[in-house]
Amino acid sequence: MAQQLAAAASDKSIGFPSVADNTCSTPTQRNLENGDGDFFFCATAGATSADMAAIFTTAFTQIANGVRMIALPE
Repeated sequence: MAQQLAAAASDKSIGFPSVADNTCSTPTQRNLENGDGDFFFCATAGATSADMAAIFTTAFTQIANGVRMIALPE
C-alpha cells in the first residue's frame, strides 16, 4: 500500500514514480523519507504535534513551487 501511495505522490513523470524507501519505524527513517524531495510523507501512529508540524512544514515548503496534477496508478 505504501508503494502505491508514494507513486501517487510522485512529482516525477509517469514511469518514474516516487518510492516509499523506508519503513518509517525510526526517527532516522522518517527523516529520510520525509526529506527525500517527493510528496510522500510518513509519521508514527503516536506522532506528536511537533512531529506533525515538521512534516507539514516540509510539505508546504515543497508545494510552494506550485501544485501539479498527478496520475494515480491503476
